[in-house]
Amino acid sequence: MARFGPVAQLTDPNDPKLSQSMLELDEIRKWKLLTLDEALELFKLPRVAGTFEDKEVVAAIGRFGPYLRHDGKILFA
Repeated sequence: MARFGPVAQLTDPNDPKLSQSMLELDEIRKWKLLTLDEALELFKLPRVAGTFEDKEVVAAIGRFGPYLRHDGKILFA
């Protein structure tokens, strides 16, 4: 549990950067126990995060970490 509710966090004691990988769980998964395979699927990038204005929003990872891309523009880095 984090400040704003349940989260999935990928950690590795040998890799401090990996412990910064954290995702909030959406309402569908909020109270369901996740298997390890289901949790690992949440961290795979690139993937389609949703749609906005009939175009895909893609979550990807770049040189400076994860970001969102919509219509060829980076939305959040």
